[in-house]
Amino acid sequence: MEPTHTEDSVPSSQRMADFICTEESTINLAGKNIGDFGASSLAKLLQVNKTLTSINLQYNQIGALGVSELAKALKVNNTITTLNLGFNQIGDQGMLYLAKALEVNETITTIHLTENQIGDLGIASLAEALYTNKSVLTMNLEYNQIGDSGAFSLGKALEVNKSVNTINLLYNKIQGSGASSLAKALSVNNSITTMNLGHNQIGDSGADALAKALKKNNSITTMNLGHNKIGDSGVSSLAKALSVNNTITTINLGYNQIKDSGLYSLAEALQANKSITEIYLSKNEIRDLGISSLAKALGI
Repeated sequence: MEPTHTEDSVPSSQRMADFICTEESTINLAGKNIGDFGASSLAKLLQVNKTLTSINLQYNQIGALGVSELAKALKVNNTITTLNLGFNQIGDQGMLYLAKALEVNETITTIHLTENQIGDLGIASLAEALYTNKSVLTMNLEYNQIGDSGAFSLGKALEVNKSVNTINLLYNKIQGSGASSLAKALSVNNSITTMNLGHNQIGDSGADALAKALKKNNSITTMNLGHNKIGDSGVSSLAKALSVNNTITTINLGYNQIKDSGLYSLAEALQANKSITEIYLSKNEIRDLGISSLAKALGI
């Protein structure tokens, strides 16, 4: 695999070094098109730099080769806390390199991997790292290709991991089975506070599994289930969970297939629930009867 770069677009090692002044704690190279060649140059500097805490490498055409060099640096670097590799091309192989680094790195708390062609194999590598990693708190995995198999791997790891608190899985390919795997994790995990499953395909079966988990979980405060083909059956299960759950403050159920019957169940739950402050229901199939029952529950 040849490094991706052009003479005009890639900073030389000296120019890269100029970006990383000893006084700086943050470096923003977003959109510089540094490619694998530039990522390799940056990696060499990260092995000796002692001040950087945050790196933004979005939109740089970095592939698996460049990430392999960055991963080597992250195995020895002990200052970086935030790594943004969004909108690159690291794929499953690049995720494998990065996961191996996370098995030994003890400082990274936030990692952004938006739209990186990461599939189930890549997420399985990340999940393996989460069994031992205790520093990562936030994982942004939106706009990838994670399906039920990847969700299964991630769920198993989250049954053990007690440090991750925020997971963004927006716009992936997770269906009911994958949601069930994540739900099993939520049944025993009490560190996760935010889970974004918007724009997947979990359906009623996934909603039902998550509802069962929410009856036991006491850490989740924010959950996005918008755009998930959830109907009245699924929302009724969620409603029963919300009637006993006392930690969720925000839930997004917009752009689903909820009708008046489902909203009536939700309205009843809201009369008992004392924690929810925000609920999103836009673009469902709700008519006047459903709206009336919700208004009555809210005392409007």
